Amino acid sequence: MDKNYLKFWGTMFNQAAENQQQIEQVTQWLNDGLKGSESFVNMFKDFLNAGAESGKKTDTLDDEAIFKELHKSFDAFLTTFGMVPQSEYLSLSKKYEDLKKTVADQKETIDHLRMMLDEKAGSSTGTIKAFQNMAEKQAEQFTSLMNNLNSFYKTQASNNKDGE
Repeated sequence: MDKNYLKFWGTMFNQAAENQQQIEQVTQWLNDGLKGSESFVNMFKDFLNAGAESGKKTDTLDDEAIFKELHKSFDAFLTTFGMVPQSEYLSLSKKYEDLKKTVADQKETIDHLRMMLDEKAGSSTGTIKAFQNMAEKQAEQFTSLMNNLNSFYKTQASNNKDGE
């Protein structure tokens, strides 16, 4: 940032401390969102002309360019005190609220998907349980078959010994 802008702001605030009318003008200017800056542009031009070497005048400076630079330098000045322009604050606040809404929507979707997954897991749990019951029944039937075959062969073996 150009050091002349910082000198200007310092001088303006020093003069404002000495003159209550300037404080009221600055306050009104800030409340109006830096509108009506013609007087500040003129004050800045006068400040530059007072500090300029003879022959270098600022009449050729574009008022719009000076206003943009004043506005930018004032924002930079406020930033040094940890302040942000209201427009930036409102923009960030809106983004924050939008993100909160998005997070809430995503949380609701995640909860819904988890519920659906739990329902599917519940129905698959029933399928798994039925499969386990079937496997246990088959194991019992196989054991019963083996016991019956064992009994049959023992009976056949004892009958063969008796018949010999």
